[in-house]
Amino acid sequence: MADEKTVKGQKKPNTAGSEYNALQFMIEQAIGGKVHTAIPVKVQAVNGLFVDVLPLVSSVDGYGQAVEPTTIYHLPVFRYHAGVAAFIVDPVIGDIGLAVFAQSDSSNVQEGTSTPQQPGSFRRFSQSDGFYFGGFHKSAPSVYIEIKQDSTIQIVAPTSVTVTSPQVDFSGNVSMSGSVNVTGDCNIGGISFLSHVHGGILPGGADTDIPH
Repeated sequence: MADEKTVKGQKKPNTAGSEYNALQFMIEQAIGGKVHTAIPVKVQAVNGLFVDVLPLVSSVDGYGQAVEPTTIYHLPVFRYHAGVAAFIVDPVIGDIGLAVFAQSDSSNVQEGTSTPQQPGSFRRFSQSDGFYFGGFHKSAPSVYIEIKQDSTIQIVAPTSVTVTSPQVDFSGNVSMSGSVNVTGDCNIGGISFLSHVHGGILPGGADTDIPH
């Protein structure tokens, strides 16, 4: 009795029924086995800006039975990055994303590459040349920046928001809930918070000292 766990081929009872069927099977095998385009995946491991992922769609053998997918290793992670600016939200284990596969061997394109490179091999549309784009089928986030169609922006961070910059300029209305800790001076309406004085409120009409 055949082992039910044995992976069966993809031939069907009518595959060898005619030359046309046999030729069609050969073409489908060549395309299906070598040409990879894109597939939804789940992150299994995160290594810096690379992830290992598990395809979430299995293959099917000739008997209609699912063939368990195998892990695809070391896919570069997409990060919205232009020039010196970036929006950083790195993936975590369990994230659902999309793996897309280059049409040619892209192994020679590495960090810092700025000129066209010769393909590392003759492989095409291979899972070895995949890239990961994340953020599909996710539950509602608890930390986020939302840009709304009413021309407002909402920043939600239950713990804290840290801004590192020598100068921050606000123009317009800004609403904040929670404490605000500032290292450095604040200029409000052109008046320094740290060095301003109040006139004529001490005995004899003298000004106050600067705030301490």
